[in-house]
Amino acid sequence: MEADQIAVVEFCLYHNADESFVTALSESGLIELIVIDGRAYIPASQIGNIEKFFTWYYDLNINVEGIETIYYLQNKIEDLNQELIRYKNHLRFYEDVE
Repeated sequence: MEADQIAVVEFCLYHNADESFVTALSESGLIELIVIDGRAYIPASQIGNIEKFFTWYYDLNINVEGIETIYYLQNKIEDLNQELIRYKNHLRFYEDVE
């Protein structure tokens, strides 16, 4: 195992969570798991998202389909915010020219 990965089993034990939930997240495309020698690992870059998904699932009782929807909408909002910033900067450029 590389330093930038954590075993699903260990991660779930630490968070007192069910491994099938991590599998469901992987099957839905929300996360990517790496399988090495028959063991599933979570890339370190995805730990933050998985912890967020755990909170939504276990604390807020949101199912995987709901998590998919919320995650998609959050990403869409972020994309739109970035686009708005670009347009504002573009507009400022033309306002400064006058």
